[in-house]
Formats: sequence, structure tokens, C-alpha cells
Amino acid sequence: MPQITDYLAPRIGAKPFINKKWLDQLKLPIPATTEELYQTLKAFKEKDPNGNGKADELGWSGDKTFLLFDGLRGAWGLGNAGGKNASIDIGPDGKIRFYTIDPKYKDLLEYMNRLYKEGLIDKEVFTQETPQFLAKAVEGMVGTMHPSSPSVAGPSYQDDYVSLPALKGPDGDHLYSQVSPLTASTGTFAITKANKHPEATIRWVDYFYGEEGSKFFRMGIEGETYETLPDGNVKYLDVISKNPKGLNLDQAIGQYSPWPGGGLPQLITEKYNQTGNSHPAAIASAKLLEPDIPKVILPSFMFTNEEQDRLNALSGDITKYVT
Repeated sequence: MPQITDYLAPRIGAKPFINKKWLDQLKLPIPATTEELYQTLKAFKEKDPNGNGKADELGWSGDKTFLLFDGLRGAWGLGNAGGKNASIDIGPDGKIRFYTIDPKYKDLLEYMNRLYKEGLIDKEVFTQETPQFLAKAVEGMVGTMHPSSPSVAGPSYQDDYVSLPALKGPDGDHLYSQVSPLTASTGTFAITKANKHPEATIRWVDYFYGEEGSKFFRMGIEGETYETLPDGNVKYLDVISKNPKGLNLDQAIGQYSPWPGGGLPQLITEKYNQTGNSHPAAIASAKLLEPDIPKVILPSFMFTNEEQDRLNALSGDITKYVT
């Protein structure tokens, strides 16, 4: 069973955000090209934009999934079929291909290597887990990042961020390719053969695809985590949106619901998704990026058991080689 969303923001899981407060401090414009991004990250590292007199600024940071790569590959024309199938897109001949064979892939890796060698990317990015990254974000140490929304920076710093556009690459490519189809995730729910009441189980999970179940899944408990406004809309209470312990939104609502992280059997609607993707900056980012998302977005490929066994046997070595 799939996770389904009826609007764009949740389908762009990794949105490009930049610290506008730091840009203003250094009198820099929002980057529009990959070269301008490089120069901006260099300024973030060298010119103390947070003003504390320490060289503690991180040009870009994230966890070990390294979403910077997904966010930038479109600037080299790669990933033009969306983000659900690793290293797969549509080649110039109109056929599905493994895009790491494109010479532009090497150019992208060289750009990433340049950022890393010059210390413009968090040195811990390839090993750190999400909590380590979030700890840096909520301390105001991060210049650019690719979360679903800047709410990961917590109430003290989330409003400092605005979206980057789809950056133009060295050859003029202009694409933001990390986008999921409407069925953002598949295979989110299964029933084992030991289940004695499959009909009741299906009725239970079907509840989360309706309006009432969607609201419960996304918002939690009325009066405890959210309130209903006079116009019928819903709003998180301060215990979630302005958590007194400094938790970001995902951390706060994660104490009540399993939705943070996604990949669950549910319908996500804009009305009841008062989460990170409803943050004004996340909505603005999706709107800014929309003209540059792929025209064709492929769903996750489905394989036979034999094909999956073969893929499992080969993918480890292939992934190690191309990354």
C-alpha cells in the first residue's frame, strides 16, 4: 500500500535552503548558479557570518544520506526522471539509463570533491546520523541544507532560511530532480500469513486514507497537540510548533505519531499536513522549484524475485564504485 500526497511540497523531500541572515550579513545575493554557490559557501566559512568570532560555521551540512548530491545533480542535467530510482534517468535517446555513465556525472563528482576538500561541506557528513545534524542546525551553525523544511533548525533559527532556486550548472542545465511521484512511497504496509483477521486489518489501515484518519495521523490529539480554528482549519499547539524544550517540529510531534520520516500508509493532504512541509518556507520552496522539476517522474521500479536477488548481489559493488 502506498503513501499518497495531493500537493507538491511533500514530494520534494530534500529542498534547498540557505541562511538568508548570513547572506544579508555578508551583503551577498542568493546564489543562482553552482559557481555562485561555491563562492557563497566559501564566504560562509571564512567571513564569520554568525558574528561570534569563531570559525564554527558549516557551509553545508546534513546527515549521511548526503542530500546535497540529490539536490545538485540536476544542475548537471542528471536525474531527469525524479528521485525514486537511484542513479536512473532518461538519456538523450529517450531510453532509461544508468546516468553514472554520462561524462557529466564525473564533473558533478569533481565539484563535490572541490567543496569537500576546501572544507565547505561538514566534514562529518558521511558518518553522522540525523540527530547529530539536527544538533548543529538548532545551534545556528548551518549555512545551507536540504531538509524538507527549515523547521529542523528549531524555533530560534528556522525563520533565518529561504529557498535556493534550481541552480544553473556549468553547461547551463537547470533542473531540480529530487522529486517523488504522487505515490511517494510504495510497500508501506503488509499483512503476514499469520494474521487471523486480514479484513479487520485492512479496514484499520484504510482509516488513514480518509479525512479523519489523515488528520489524526498528521496532527495528533485535539487539545493536546493541535486545535481546530473557527474557520475549520487546524493548527499545532505551541508544545509542538514552539516546543519549550527546543525540539524541532518533527521531534516534538514524533512523540505522538510515527509520521516523521515518511514511508507510511497514509494520505497526506495540505489541509492536515501542518508539519515541516506546511512551513511557509517549504511551500515557497516548492513553488519556486516547480517550474524546474522533471516533466516525467518515474515510480519506484518493481522487480521479480529473481531480478531482486540479482540486483541485491550486484548493487553493493556498483554503488561503491560509482560513489
